[in-house]
Amino acid sequence: MMAQRYFPGSNTCRGFVGFFQDLLSRTEQARILLIKGGPGCGKSTVGRVLARRLNRPFVDADDEIQRQCGLSIPEIFRQFGEERFRREETQA
Repeated sequence: MMAQRYFPGSNTCRGFVGFFQDLLSRTEQARILLIKGGPGCGKSTVGRVLARRLNRPFVDADDEIQRQCGLSIPEIFRQFGEERFRREETQA
């Protein structure tokens, strides 16, 4: 598998960025990259580095949710609960 070439044994930011750079250099079809993962796993870090290296815009879903709601993520959870946050997340 190609991914193993970039991060054999560890999932580093550097490995992910290298993997996506190589992948995108082979195709022009990818217009949007969605990085999905659990809280604190490095999605935003990898996304920002990747966007900078590929000269593409970066949008963080949490930042968009906070901008649209005018509240921080913890405030959304506190005031409206997880269900509302998930709805906002889907729209972002």
